[in-house]
Amino acid sequence: MLADPYAPLIFVNGADAKSAQMFTLAHELAHVWVGKDGLFNLVNTLPANDDTENFCNQVAARRALDLHRINRARFFAYYRRDQEEWQERKAKEKLAKKGGPNFYTVQDIRLGRRFAQAVFAAVHEGSLLYRDAYRLTDLKGDTFDHYAKLLLQRMKDERR
Repeated sequence: MLADPYAPLIFVNGADAKSAQMFTLAHELAHVWVGKDGLFNLVNTLPANDDTENFCNQVAARRALDLHRINRARFFAYYRRDQEEWQERKAKEKLAKKGGPNFYTVQDIRLGRRFAQAVFAAVHEGSLLYRDAYRLTDLKGDTFDHYAKLLLQRMKDERR
């Protein structure tokens, strides 16, 4: 949080759990109210121990449990569910980043299977030069040949 008197800035980590984002927002908003920057800086892996940080933490703390507005079991059930949802979201994001769809599957969409089949058939029959097929598909050499074999195999599998 940067406590500019005209346009203060609050940064919230979008990768955090929603509960952590809410705490951060409330904590940093308290920094705006007192007019002091709030930059997270660990010293010896411990958060700063100063009056402003303690005040902002108290403002942002989940007071419902402290004030007995919610019982411990319900509070921690909510907390565990929030953490599980966050972990599931992170796992899905990690899986999505692992490489995406298969290159050759994308070619079916990019080129169109019928077009690719026609190009491969024309090359096989000798009515189209490889040079022209490479230019038409933007695939070359082993990549072109491998895609042709995969497409032919898929066609055979679909007929069964």
